[in-house]
Amino acid sequence: MNYCQRFSMKILVTVFLCGTLGLAANSALAQSIWLTPPSQTPLVGDTSVSVEVWFDFSADPTLGGGIDITYSTTQLSFVSWTAEAIGDPGFTVVPVISPGLISGIGAGDFITGLSGPGLWGTLVFDLINPGTAQVNVMDTASAVGPFVSWATFQVQTVTYTGAEIIIDEAVPTTDESWGSLKANYR
Repeated sequence: MNYCQRFSMKILVTVFLCGTLGLAANSALAQSIWLTPPSQTPLVGDTSVSVEVWFDFSADPTLGGGIDITYSTTQLSFVSWTAEAIGDPGFTVVPVISPGLISGIGAGDFITGLSGPGLWGTLVFDLINPGTAQVNVMDTASAVGPFVSWATFQVQTVTYTGAEIIIDEAVPTTDESWGSLKANYR
């Protein structure tokens, strides 16, 4: 092998390795949906707590799909879901609400895909009892279906991150009773 052939081979190997590393880095940027509780300490009974739902499909835009959200009914009472104006309004799906489950929240965009990161919507809950309230987000079991890649039309793997709301009994002051509760977020 002469010098030109060895040099060409080195360039090909370098291009191959850079491309492989680029693909690995892109796949490390997984599609994700997460919940973000804002920093608040509302009183139970007269104040609600908000939880934001965020998405990021910037590594692989999605045609759309849906999520389900579960929550602890012992500590939380569902009040509302307010969706942001994202994607194609014709694909926005109104969820089915039942105790402990918000099912089939859907969104999509068939023209350009959803990429993000972006705010999908806001959940509001009333605080009803002390304890640890889990709010989880997951693949939907509804007819909305899974997230599908805009580029490959393949089902996407999504990383989900929920929220935990700690509702503690407050230490009473002269103006508070032992029954008042406060929520703290972690």
